[in-house]
Amino acid sequence: MRVTGGASVSDPICQILADVFDAEIERLETGNSAGLGAAMRAAQAVGAADWPELSQVFCKPAAGRNLRPIPANVRTYAERLPEFAEFADSYEKDEG
Repeated sequence: MRVTGGASVSDPICQILADVFDAEIERLETGNSAGLGAAMRAAQAVGAADWPELSQVFCKPAAGRNLRPIPANVRTYAERLPEFAEFADSYEKDEG
């Protein structure tokens, strides 16, 4: 999973993402992903480059900043998922 932007600089937030989704987290070198995405789409639209080429050039992972899931945490989140699903379902019924 690739993350960028403000929260991506937080090790604890990124570790939670890694554990909840049981996925390796890659942080991008670029911090302003909204501006970058808009510029990339504009470049693609005018034919300056195709999307894979733009992604390869501008969406590079930051070296040494990846986080891997912690197996014990992954198990804990997986065990708690049914409780969360029940809570979310009851909340939607109350709000709906």
